[in-house]
Amino acid sequence: RPAPPHEGAPRTLNPESLNLPPTTTRTMHFIARRLLAGGGVAAAAAGAAALGAIQLGMPEAQLPTEPWADVTRVAKSRKEQIGALRAGKEFDVLIIGGGATGVGSALDAATRGLNVALVEAEDFGSGTSSRSTKLVHGGVRYLEKAVFQLDYGQFKLVFEALHERRNLLRNAPHLVHALPIATPCYHLWEVPYYWAGMKAYDLVAGLSGLTMSRFCNAAESLAMFPTMAVVRGDDGASLKGTIVYQDGQFDDARLNV
Repeated sequence: RPAPPHEGAPRTLNPESLNLPPTTTRTMHFIARRLLAGGGVAAAAAGAAALGAIQLGMPEAQLPTEPWADVTRVAKSRKEQIGALRAGKEFDVLIIGGGATGVGSALDAATRGLNVALVEAEDFGSGTSSRSTKLVHGGVRYLEKAVFQLDYGQFKLVFEALHERRNLLRNAPHLVHALPIATPCYHLWEVPYYWAGMKAYDLVAGLSGLTMSRFCNAAESLAMFPTMAVVRGDDGASLKGTIVYQDGQFDDARLNV
């Protein structure tokens, strides 16, 4: 017989030694793997948040002086700009399309000292870019995929989205503002589930976060969001409360121009 363990020594529980049904054993293994995975992701999130906070505090590289920084400079008219294009001037880059992608590429190229020509058949930002959600989101849905699919690539997307959201809030505060968003909970189990998820999001956001997420009971939720359904139509469940967090919202057309 093996010697009994010393008093106070840690003991390991093996589900197979309990003579449990196979289904129960597999369930316990599944839960254990999920807990280990969740703990690993949480630890990685904490480390990445600390690293991101350090990186965001570093001085940024000095960019060339933007031509629009001179407030005394008068912008050329449309006729003058078309005339300049037809005058035979050579450009380093020609960009076709004045939406978010085209304008962003033109801005990036111009700040690198390149001569850029951008042409648009219609109005600037009037196509696909005008049909956005107008949200400057921090990638909360990517965080869910990162945890449940153990996808590090999705986790990097969260950090990138949070960093870009902070840049927009800092560079264009007159066009970007915080928007409260509520996640309704119609079952009691949804309250800790969504609360834990949003707290993980707060942790990852670090200094790039807007405000901390919080739980609001049904009365508070309806006061803030009067059009929210008190009873869910598909199963008749009643509203238990909401998890409220904040993301960014912006004027896409003005930012594009």
